[in-house]
Amino acid sequence: MPNLGSYAADVTYIRRNGRFVYEATRHEKPSPELDKLFDIWLNGVPLNDDYLHAFLPQFEKIAAGKDADEMIWLKGFLENCKDTPDKREIQALLPK
Repeated sequence: MPNLGSYAADVTYIRRNGRFVYEATRHEKPSPELDKLFDIWLNGVPLNDDYLHAFLPQFEKIAAGKDADEMIWLKGFLENCKDTPDKREIQALLPK
């Protein structure tokens, strides 16, 4: 799997009204990228579609690149995604 980026944070989420919400009094607000990851994980087991949507710019970079191994990985990854606008966008960037 290509490196889509790495993130680290020390944050606390609490359950409020049946939802997990960020507890701002304990830590700094996480970056938007970490917020995306937390949102994905807190809503249950993430699907490929969730990652594709959250990290679309990173997937675009892979699709526009020239690394054959990454292309093979990306095509396999996309096979496990639903037919969405995000998926079609990435597929249009891939070499034919």
